[in-house]
Amino acid sequence: MGLDIYVGSLSRYYAHDWETVIQRQGREQGIPVVIQRANETEDAVTDPATIRELTLTWRFAMSAHLRQAGVIEQDLEWSEDPQTPYFTDKPGECFAALQVLAAYEERGKPLFGATFPKTLDPQWQQDSVWKGRVKAILAPRYSHLYGIEFWLPADFSKTFEAPSPAGKRVWMGSVFHLLRQLEMLNERTYMGGPAELAHWRLEMPVGTDANFEPRAKTGMAIMLELASAAARERLPIVLDY
Repeated sequence: MGLDIYVGSLSRYYAHDWETVIQRQGREQGIPVVIQRANETEDAVTDPATIRELTLTWRFAMSAHLRQAGVIEQDLEWSEDPQTPYFTDKPGECFAALQVLAAYEERGKPLFGATFPKTLDPQWQQDSVWKGRVKAILAPRYSHLYGIEFWLPADFSKTFEAPSPAGKRVWMGSVFHLLRQLEMLNERTYMGGPAELAHWRLEMPVGTDANFEPRAKTGMAIMLELASAAARERLPIVLDY
């Protein structure tokens, strides 16, 4: 999965004024790295000042829409300064394992078999348990994790689909609800403390090892750290493919 997770200002994100983990490693090692992003057009706006203006216009319109719909009570607000710090990581399939972990935890222990899968299926989005949570009529326990691509630093309970600043319709959630749900998932599964989470993040599984638990633990550690940073700094989170 060519997935990076970005926490920071949207102006900086859309101006590509940030490095992925692979880019940073390449720069530090003197190895050129070229990033190709999905759905990027040749006529995309690249001027940082124009991007910032468009982002602020989008945020104003989104605030008005969400207030009118009763989703939020106060305007959306976060730093769009060019020097706003950002945070990023590349969880790969560990993010998929985290979503599957949440779905199986919510289902509960079956009468027969293990609570969680032993391996991560490459076609994990076809997993019946995960699909059942995503398509549930009532809001699932981890609603701000399943299928979300964009998290806003505002406290609202209901996820929704809306256009991003780039015009792509995506499912959006709350940074603060995501953090609370991740903390709950950790408490109900592996109960990783600060030392364990730091270890899990550094010990990302590589190669062909498809064992589920190590991937889920690494996904948990990465997302908890990024969600904590987003909540602390009041910044959006974006999935970058």
